[in-house]
Amino acid sequence: MESSALVKRLTANTISLTTAQFVRIGMNTVLSLTIAYQLGARGLGQYALLNAYGPVFQVIATLGIPRLLVRELASETDDAQSIFQAAFFCHSVGSLVGALVLILLVNLLHYPSDTTLALYLVALALLPFSLASLGESALQAHEQMTLMAIQQTSGLGAQLMGSLILLYYGYGIIALAAMILVGQCVTAAVSIRLTGALKLWRPLRLEIQTIRHLLRQVMDFFLMASSVVIFAKLDILMLSFLTNEAVVGVYNAAFLVINMINQASVSFSNAVYPILARLFRRNRREFSHFLQNALRITAIVGMFLVIWLISQSAMVIQLVYPKAEYRAATGMLMILAPFVYIFLLNAMMASSLIAANLQRRSVVIAGVKLIAALLLYPPLIWWQNGVGAAIATVLAGLIGTMLNAYFLAAELKLSYLGMFGVKVVVLDLLLMALLWPFHELGLILFSLVLLIGHGGILVAGKIVTFTEISQLWRLLSTAKATPEK
Repeated sequence: MESSALVKRLTANTISLTTAQFVRIGMNTVLSLTIAYQLGARGLGQYALLNAYGPVFQVIATLGIPRLLVRELASETDDAQSIFQAAFFCHSVGSLVGALVLILLVNLLHYPSDTTLALYLVALALLPFSLASLGESALQAHEQMTLMAIQQTSGLGAQLMGSLILLYYGYGIIALAAMILVGQCVTAAVSIRLTGALKLWRPLRLEIQTIRHLLRQVMDFFLMASSVVIFAKLDILMLSFLTNEAVVGVYNAAFLVINMINQASVSFSNAVYPILARLFRRNRREFSHFLQNALRITAIVGMFLVIWLISQSAMVIQLVYPKAEYRAATGMLMILAPFVYIFLLNAMMASSLIAANLQRRSVVIAGVKLIAALLLYPPLIWWQNGVGAAIATVLAGLIGTMLNAYFLAAELKLSYLGMFGVKVVVLDLLLMALLWPFHELGLILFSLVLLIGHGGILVAGKIVTFTEISQLWRLLSTAKATPEK
């Protein structure tokens, strides 16, 4: 009964987060496409640069605390209020330091004047972001996913509306950066309002001992978060250093498609994380069983998306970016498609290691991925520009997947991922070869054919059973009626 309740709650939470992610993806897509039309490839490249520096320095602002905070609050500790307020103090100091460091770095790199001023505004946006991040961690820990979705979409909605109006009247990248700052301020205000009922903000009392305790634990989380986010943005940063903003814009056009899918799908691992943290401390057997099923779902969905992207890359780029200057993004999208499978598996396995208090392993994995990326990007970008960056992204991510699988097997004795993951890949590659002659049927018709073929080959290969499919359908049909706890 407890396992069934967990699965129902997970399904409901995943639906809430996925709905919010689709709303956010829709907003980001509208904004990115408008920038692509109004400002061209250079403008899209400038905006990608803002979105590369922002997340990197957001890690400095939050010191890697959000993941630790979710784990501590989800464990129902008696010191929740003091831990939250210690995190607030650390975020405040970190955001000030991060803003100053970014401003100094921008002055040293001598970007064009409009890009420089825009990055100054991104630096100021770190201050409200630190508050919004605290609230999001608290809501995730308490599995208040609907409220978390409201928080995530409110600021982005304000940013989108303001940006569209300013673009309509002919403003450029500086105005877009100003709206990033406005959006973060709105998100912070909504976050404070939504988390008020959790009674974590008041009475405000700082305990030096708790701050020290938090900082002693947070180093692994900070190193891991830093490595992960730098790895995620290294392609854009390297391209901006080694090529020009137009090349960055074309590559970013392809990667935006990948990122839209990844951000929509990663809601599942976000919903799983607090449940895994709770199960690991209460029932290791339930933890293993629950993780096995979560990884299986991740692998099945991930490979379906990879096949669809490879087969439909030309149509997707033509549909999303009609301008001729974006045609080169088609080949980049085909190369980047496997990164969807890699990204989803890495997100789930990293959450599992952290939930099991093995964040040091995640630090090692993130560090190795970053080193691999630093070695791969320069020569491959020099060789093939954006295509080389796409190859490097996939190779570095694959290294992380293999290391995650190794540590899960070595530390938690979970050896089922390797053979299962390989079996799914082999079956789906066979399916792609069979369906390739039909890849020009059109997006909708090919998607239906692929969905039927994917389901058939999974059942034939005994990856899933008809009983499991019917159980999943029943859970999805009743999930919306399941209250969040």
